[in-house]
Amino acid sequence: MNTASVRLLPTIQRFTPRYGQAVFAIPGDLPTGNYYVRAVYSKADVVKATITSDTASVSYTNSHQPADPDAVSITNAGDLMFRVDVQNDDNPDRYDGYILNVYERDDSGQYVPTPFVNLVREKMSDGTWGSGGPGSSGGSGGSGGSGGSGGAGGSGGAMPAPILVGGRVAGMDENGQPVQHALEPGKSYKIGVRAFKNVYDSGGTTVLFTACSGEVLSGAEELRAVTPPVIKVASSTPHEVLTRMEPGLDDEGNPAIVPVQRETYAVPDVEFVATSNVPVVGTWTLDSDAQVGEFATPTAAVNISLAGLTDGDHTLLIQGKDEEGDSFRFSHSFTVDTMPPKLMLSSPTNGGLFDQDGSLLIAGVSDPHALFTVVVDGEPLFGGQPQTVAELGGTMDNDGVFSFTCNIGPGVSSHEILIVATDEMGNFAKAICQVWNRGLADISALDIYMDGQLFSNNNLRTNVGRQTQLTLVASTGSGSRSPGAGKFVLTDSDLVDWQALAVRGTATVDSSGLLTVGPGSIGYVVGSFRVAEGASMTAAATFGAEAFDGQASRLVMGATIGGQASIGVSGAGDGYFVAGDQVGITAVPSPGYRFVQWSSSGGASGDGSFVDQHAASTVFVMPDADVTVTAHFAPVGSDSPPDDEDEYAGPAASIWANAGQLVTLVLPEDAGDDEFVPYYLVNGTRVIVPLSKVEDGKLVFVAPANGLYGYLRYTGGFDDVGEHWASRYIAFAAARGLFGGVGEGLFDPNSSMTRAMFVTVLSRLEGIGGTSGASDDAGTSGTGSGGGTSGASGTPSGGGGGFPDVPSGQWYSAAVAWASQNGIVGGHDDGTFGPDQPITREQMCAIFLRYLKYKGYNLDLVAEKASFGDEADISQYALEAVYLCQQFGLIQGKPDNVFDPKANSTRAEACTVFFRLVGAILESLR
Repeated sequence: MNTASVRLLPTIQRFTPRYGQAVFAIPGDLPTGNYYVRAVYSKADVVKATITSDTASVSYTNSHQPADPDAVSITNAGDLMFRVDVQNDDNPDRYDGYILNVYERDDSGQYVPTPFVNLVREKMSDGTWGSGGPGSSGGSGGSGGSGGSGGAGGSGGAMPAPILVGGRVAGMDENGQPVQHALEPGKSYKIGVRAFKNVYDSGGTTVLFTACSGEVLSGAEELRAVTPPVIKVASSTPHEVLTRMEPGLDDEGNPAIVPVQRETYAVPDVEFVATSNVPVVGTWTLDSDAQVGEFATPTAAVNISLAGLTDGDHTLLIQGKDEEGDSFRFSHSFTVDTMPPKLMLSSPTNGGLFDQDGSLLIAGVSDPHALFTVVVDGEPLFGGQPQTVAELGGTMDNDGVFSFTCNIGPGVSSHEILIVATDEMGNFAKAICQVWNRGLADISALDIYMDGQLFSNNNLRTNVGRQTQLTLVASTGSGSRSPGAGKFVLTDSDLVDWQALAVRGTATVDSSGLLTVGPGSIGYVVGSFRVAEGASMTAAATFGAEAFDGQASRLVMGATIGGQASIGVSGAGDGYFVAGDQVGITAVPSPGYRFVQWSSSGGASGDGSFVDQHAASTVFVMPDADVTVTAHFAPVGSDSPPDDEDEYAGPAASIWANAGQLVTLVLPEDAGDDEFVPYYLVNGTRVIVPLSKVEDGKLVFVAPANGLYGYLRYTGGFDDVGEHWASRYIAFAAARGLFGGVGEGLFDPNSSMTRAMFVTVLSRLEGIGGTSGASDDAGTSGTGSGGGTSGASGTPSGGGGGFPDVPSGQWYSAAVAWASQNGIVGGHDDGTFGPDQPITREQMCAIFLRYLKYKGYNLDLVAEKASFGDEADISQYALEAVYLCQQFGLIQGKPDNVFDPKANSTRAEACTVFFRLVGAILESLR
């Protein structure tokens, strides 16, 4: 008996005859086969007897039943699914679909039904094959995970396409609870397929019944485990990974606000590359089909170009399959932020005021998370590091209304203020304004200062032919010139006028107060502060008045036949000078003559002296009496008069040079690398030129002033240097007056370099301030011959550049003031300078770079840019400076590819970088 086809026939009621026949209608979907008939007789629902036709079977042929499929085969299709291929005869139109059952091998080796039974694959109403039939859908994979279709499915078409069976189906467990069923990898399965045909009524619209073929089983196949592709997404577009707080779940799974990292882009066009560990095909979509793309050819890398993205959060969804059918679904979230933060200032405004102590209120509205940078006259405050309002000691409410106070420097009449608000992506908004010192309304007196000294109503002693920087200083309050009175420099050209009037000779002064006085000139200079239209406050000082105070003597230039002599390069024939003044003199022979030597009115060894009596351009040191200096000439080819002095047998030991000129002096053949240094005279005192080096037997330097230059041998040394690795660099720096000892013949090379020491050494390189006889605390007391450097033009007035911890009169005050006023150094967040704090390696680089920019030097890049492993430890304000100084060859990294930016610099290390700095500057000037 075909137990698989047991059917219940219709019940016949009130069958009256005791004997006779009964007719039963056979169901239209009854399969062809041999059947036994069993009849159950009952009365009032009480079974009386059962009769089975056990002596003969009934043979039945269903004319509507389709033929069995020719063959069924299955293969793994990925995502825990099988591909079912059904082989048909030449007349597939006789089928309307298939019914599929999945059988699993149990522990006894038998194949038993699974929950995946009676899965239907049916033709569409238009006669084409659909993409699937009834059945539960498969689960979806997460990022990089897999998910498949449940039931039976496949692609549509005129012919039956491959059928996919697997995924998940819904069912009930033994307790009647809903449960999801899925095929298990590693187990063996067979799939049975029956073809079916629908039988319609005469109108061809209503299905009367469905006739099914017999079931054809596939061969056994073990289900392969899912190995979904591993998808990664990266971007070649620069971006930042920012942390922000968003709703989510904490570590215990409770709802909470948690930190989330987001890729954030500051541009609207972003390039992504999605990579897979195996070739895949699929599609990508942005923000639910805002932008879409397809990759139909198997590939392991997909380029995704997104253009015109709006600001905000975005999600890129990438999904598809690998060549084994395992699917993936990967989402990548990111953010676009191209808008600068808002910045609306209520203070300061253009033309606003700051307090006389330098305090300035900055207030307005900005984004709550904005970072602020304040730049004063080109110099960033707080180390140039963007900071929050809270870090700046201010307040900001939830609406972005903020205020904080900073010190912008009290020592000048006005400042240009740049305020920059920056978001985490570097988008910024800025405001620029000019603010004025409140003291302008309370000026009680004006004074002229030169080299930090008060000269109002006094005589300016200027060097002949050299420029001298004058400043106009305003005093406020009733005790205007008392030590505690408020003072500030009037720096604005639209407020200040300068005039120089020469009663004799020449004198000029530019709008910045740079005064130039010609030889023997007498007159006065006036600085005016415009109070109102046509009304000014003034201060005045004289120059050249020493000619009348009994201290100056007259120098008259003379010449023998064959040439002319003059003071300097100005052509002046006479002038008044004080004893010890350095006076440049020049002899110019006529055609057919040559210069022989100089003499003074008292003879070569009498009144006055010459740096080089036999050089046509030399320096005459003025005696304390009137004197005539004569240039001697002789016809070309004649004998020179005998010279009572021993002449130097080597190359010329002196040369005339103009300020800023790159000079080369040939040294003796036995000269060491660094033992010779150039010098010139100031008031009869030798002044070392620090911007100098020896190479290839020549002394190369930049002349700081017009004058005659010679060289001398450095004979100094220190007892604790010896075989120290930096001994050469220490000797180099000491010979040039940049460094000195710490007392008792010691240098202390391994002690920390303080910020005050470092800035002072840098100022020595510039010729700012005197070092001869400086305190040992400064680390600059000279031990070599020739003394130290002297003060030069450009020395700032007053104390330490407005820093409260740099009072006037300290050995480093002038250096700090010069560096601060020229944008070379900035203070700490609290407005202090920290002179006694050790200088760090990154601070050293930042100061060097600002100095190079201030001087306009363009150093050569001599090294490839490094990639320091501790770059994250380098402060943002110093990052560019660190890498540029490394490429300039001024400073190097440490072992293990680190820079160690916060490490303190020793005195020996500082000597080394100054040695390299001098060499790099001179090389750049060639």
